[in-house]
Amino acid sequence: MNRFSYLILAVPFYLVLSFAMVQVVNRVLPVTDTFFLLLLTLTILLINLLITKLTLERVIPRAAKLI
Repeated sequence: MNRFSYLILAVPFYLVLSFAMVQVVNRVLPVTDTFFLLLLTLTILLINLLITKLTLERVIPRAAKLI
């Protein structure tokens, strides 16, 4: 997978995943402390970066070989 197609897949996947996780955490755990909210958001973004990287580098190429 070349760099351009990687970015085309990664950016929307990352944005949707980040938005969904922030919404779920916001509903489950209402946070009033700004620092804790910032820390929680940064943690979610880093976890999503890892999920996106693993998905695009390992799962999609394996699925493409099966087709």
